[in-house]
Amino acid sequence: MVNKPARQRAHTCLVLGLALALGGCHIGRGVVAMAQSTSAFTACTPDPRIACEPGSEALAAQVAAQLPAALATIEKAQFSRFVAPVRVQTYASAESFSRHSSAGPGAAGVVIFGVAHLSPVALRHPDGVGKILAHEMSHLHLAQLTRNLVDGAPACLVLGRPGHLGLKRRRAG
Repeated sequence: MVNKPARQRAHTCLVLGLALALGGCHIGRGVVAMAQSTSAFTACTPDPRIACEPGSEALAAQVAAQLPAALATIEKAQFSRFVAPVRVQTYASAESFSRHSSAGPGAAGVVIFGVAHLSPVALRHPDGVGKILAHEMSHLHLAQLTRNLVDGAPACLVLGRPGHLGLKRRRAG
């Protein structure tokens, strides 16, 4: 027979293990990603909110052109202004994006620790850079409002209903 303290320790270990497996690894990957150096990033557009990895100038130019409209769209749709400065980092390769953002190399964008990261995948995404940028600004906006800059608000709240902001569903295969 297992004594009560041993059973409680086993349950605690099980719960902690599940928490790490279901969400903690994402946070851990995010911490590792945010430890990556961005010293080579520059301000390659007139917009100081955008930091560019060398080689991402074409993506950064599109982001700079569409950022004001994306911010206005999100503030109108979510009935509130951004409560902290907006920061966007653009990447020259999907692999570099993945290293710096904790997202997979096939992702077009992600927000973690209060920074929107955009991959060159966004340049060839069917929705285009503008809608991807607006989608990531929605994540950033809700993360700022909930003061949860690690992983933002719950996915069901952040992602909303299908077709939110007119994004197309990507089909598998």
